[in-house]
Amino acid sequence: KNGDPHGAENASPVTVSFGYSTSSEKRVTEKNNPDNTAASTDTDDRAIVLKDKESVFTYTLTVNNDTDIPMTKLVLIDNLPEVGDHSPFKQNSLRNSAFGVSLADDPNFRVIITPEDPTLEPYELTDFTVEYSVDTVFGEAQGPDWCGESSDTTETWTNNPETARSIRLIIREDTAAKIPAKSSVSFSFDAVADSDADPGEIAWNSFGYHYALENVDFELESMPLPVGVAMPSVPALEKRLVAMDGSSVSVEDKLTFRFLLYKGEPLKANYETEAAWLAALNGRSFRTFTVEINPTDGDSALKALDFD
Repeated sequence: KNGDPHGAENASPVTVSFGYSTSSEKRVTEKNNPDNTAASTDTDDRAIVLKDKESVFTYTLTVNNDTDIPMTKLVLIDNLPEVGDHSPFKQNSLRNSAFGVSLADDPNFRVIITPEDPTLEPYELTDFTVEYSVDTVFGEAQGPDWCGESSDTTETWTNNPETARSIRLIIREDTAAKIPAKSSVSFSFDAVADSDADPGEIAWNSFGYHYALENVDFELESMPLPVGVAMPSVPALEKRLVAMDGSSVSVEDKLTFRFLLYKGEPLKANYETEAAWLAALNGRSFRTFTVEINPTDGDSALKALDFD
């Protein structure tokens, strides 16, 4: 587990053939703070820091039909973050997520089509299929899972979101209008961090997609770079016994130290007793913490101080 934002890796088949190409973007936005957002196309940080562990966030998967031909099929697979996860297409392309992410109680699935013509309003598509799987491995490119079918190597795609680790969106010409040329398709849903998320950690997410174009005999696939959600960092209290040269000092017996943390401007005076210090706080919020140093190397740390 590490929160290194440079730890994510990405690899996927990217096919550009006879101009029948697309572009894509993955975006993540904190639901109650829309300004807190990041996209796979950003040049700097592609991760957001959530307000707290319970924050709901929205993933938006967008595919741009950059061709002059309507799409007749679009299949998107999003394998949700988890420890040891990988890109949708390749198991050996690690995403290095430090914790898991699951669908929110109400995922609020939406599909929005945005025409190229700026005078035309985006519209919501209602004829689409969302399926779920406990699997995160979907075989090689052009395989059944990517074509909108089921395979022998994957658990059956179901309509049960319980314990789902992957979501598949299918839009077909026989159930929905064709996706117009030069338009974009955005699929969004809400998610939450799992209980294994620790302060400062990051979970990465990406998706793969497979599409067919009208009167084109072959079908193509690609994927964007990942985006991340990070848990807010919290202070850690550490007590270390060191010698004059900076080296660690061991102790024979366990030592206990008490610390008092308070909010507001620092108190500049010195106080002889804890009672005098508390009186000087004059009603400010504070908490006390205990740190124990065991008879080892003289180091001790108290992680994730929660001041609230």
